[in-house]
Amino acid sequence: MMSSKFFYLVVILVIGVSGDVPYTSCDTDCVKEVLQAVSETQAATEDYCVLDCTGKDPGAKIPDPTNCRNYYVCLANGHPSDVSFPCPGDQKFDVTQGCIDADSASCGVCAPKCLYSCPSPGVTAVIADPNDCTQYYLCGVGDTPIHLTCATDTYFDGTDCQADNSRCCDPCIVYCTDAYTQIADPTNCQNFYYCPEANYYPESDNLHTCPNGENFSGTEGECDGTADCVQPCASPTN
Repeated sequence: MMSSKFFYLVVILVIGVSGDVPYTSCDTDCVKEVLQAVSETQAATEDYCVLDCTGKDPGAKIPDPTNCRNYYVCLANGHPSDVSFPCPGDQKFDVTQGCIDADSASCGVCAPKCLYSCPSPGVTAVIADPNDCTQYYLCGVGDTPIHLTCATDTYFDGTDCQADNSRCCDPCIVYCTDAYTQIADPTNCQNFYYCPEANYYPESDNLHTCPNGENFSGTEGECDGTADCVQPCASPTN
C-alpha cells in the first residue's frame, strides 16, 4: 500500500500548488502513474456524457447520462427527446438490452469533473473549494482535508490547476461518488444529501436537514456545530 506521504507528494506535484510543500521530490514514474489514472478516469466517464442518436432509428432508446433508471428516445429528426423516461419499477437501463433487472444492467453515469465533498475515509482525492476557484482540498492523507492553493494565475478545474478561469468548477452540481456517504446541499448550508449508492445524482427524497444549530461540513461529510455556513448557490433571500 502506498503511504500518505507518497500520495500527498504526487498530488502536489501534479496539481502545481504554491506555498510551502513538505516533500520536494518524486520520481518520474510516480507522477506518470497519477496523470494516467486521472486521464483514464475522465475518458471513462466522458463516454457517457453525450446524448447521441447518430445512426439510431426513430423510437430507439439511449441512456440518460445522469440516471441509470431513465432513458431518452431518438426522435424522427435524429435528435434525442427533450425529456427522459423512467424504466418500470426498480429496473435500470442497459445500453444493449434496454430496461432490465437492476442487478443485471450494465450502466454508466456521466460523472461531473468537480467534487465538493471528500469520498469515503482514507480515499485520496482532490475536491474543489466552493468559495474560491484558486483553491482546493486534498482528502485522504490525514484526519482532516488539507487546504491548498494553486500557483499564481491558475485555477482549479476539478483535477488540475490550469490557466483558463472559464473551466472553474460549478458548485451547484451535486453528485455522489460513494455509497453510504453524505454531501453538501449547495443551496442551504444546514442541508445535506444522503447517498444510497455510488455514481449517483441524489434526488429530493435524499435531502435532509442537520440538527438545530449545526451546519453541514462538506469536507468532513457530516453535520457540525462549529462548521462555517457554505452555500454558494443560495438564493438571495437565504
